Amino acid sequence: MAILFPIGYWLYTSNPLGLWLFRYTHPELATEAPRAPCAERAAVVLGKGVRVEIVPVLNDNYCYVVVDPAVGRTHRAVPGQRIALTPGFTVDVISVPCHTTGHVAYHIVPTAGDSAPSAVFTGDVLFAGGVGHFFEGSAAVMLTSLDALASLPRDALVFPGHEYTVSNLRFGLSILPSSEAVVTSLAAAQAARAVGHPAVPTSIGAEREHNVFLRTDDEAVAQSVIAWAARQSSPRVAQLAGVARAQGHGASRGQRRAAILALLRAAKDAFR
Repeated sequence: MAILFPIGYWLYTSNPLGLWLFRYTHPELATEAPRAPCAERAAVVLGKGVRVEIVPVLNDNYCYVVVDPAVGRTHRAVPGQRIALTPGFTVDVISVPCHTTGHVAYHIVPTAGDSAPSAVFTGDVLFAGGVGHFFEGSAAVMLTSLDALASLPRDALVFPGHEYTVSNLRFGLSILPSSEAVVTSLAAAQAARAVGHPAVPTSIGAEREHNVFLRTDDEAVAQSVIAWAARQSSPRVAQLAGVARAQGHGASRGQRRAAILALLRAAKDAFR
């Protein structure tokens, strides 16, 4: 997959074949505009005049414009860089590979003593209640990226690249059916979507509670997805389940967490 994805992605985005495939798989776009994931642009104010504009794109994508009125210009970013915005804010560029090799997240951080929350733009790695596909990396690589994001402040606002919140939390409820956090977040997301509002941003603290992909150390999550694996016929799933059951008997904690994450991804792919 890691070898084929760049080739397929290039064909899809930079070749007439990709345009034909897009039109073939989306025939409705010939007669109607794509339905945006929310009715209109929304904005979240971070503080000191800095605001995040949520821009709906196509059916389920979000783009974000971080507006710094004191500067009013764009910035080029590379992983590991820290960018100064208006006095009082910086942006840390965090490498979070797996969905793609060069994937980064942007963490906007207020200065010490400022009560404004930080904000992280997670693209296709961390969603509200879910995670992206492992196109160019393993579950172990994704686990490292998710751990980096989960270590951010609990009140950090999370702005993901897609509106998959309801679907993700429905899956989460299938893994943790008695989780009050998942039930509450799902109800809130459904209410927001019912009136055309985005179900984002969420927060790192909320994700650590209701996102099962961030709970690979939770034994309830582990046992639930291992039980799902036992009902499948895939040899790959059976192998992962064996690792997930084997901590202390040939598998390290990290290997077990990665196996559980891979099982969760497989279960989500099969979820309807």
